Amino acid sequence: MQLGGWRYLLVLVFFGLVLYSQGARATDEMRSGCAGGITGGGAGVALSRDGRVWTWQRGHAHSELKRGPLIGTDADAALRIFERAKLGGFKSIQYRLSSNRTCWVELTDDGGTHGVYWSDPSGAPALAVGLFDALQKLQRDLSGN
Repeated sequence: MQLGGWRYLLVLVFFGLVLYSQGARATDEMRSGCAGGITGGGAGVALSRDGRVWTWQRGHAHSELKRGPLIGTDADAALRIFERAKLGGFKSIQYRLSSNRTCWVELTDDGGTHGVYWSDPSGAPALAVGLFDALQKLQRDLSGN
């Protein structure tokens, strides 16, 4: 059975409202990476809630973050990673321990940006390190490395 013009539009609007009400905004983003050392530069990976994945890099501590090309999309992985952050209470974790080399996970949504930062993963919150590892694995899987 095919949907006629206005019925198709109604279905699209309905599902759009459902996704919006569940907080599925394409502008939400999770970023992870490491930076520091002599230059303060670093690199990492970013994931949008709708599954787009790209790398980023920063040449030195005070330079702008430069987004690399899109390396792929994986909506299923995005759903799992964002749900893991939400269910685990990522935004309630208060942990910021930086050093010469600091790694982190940041979540940006309509409530702002929240981050967890560490220099030694053995002392960092397990949820943050797990999200970091999941984002790094997703990058490797999509880029074939």
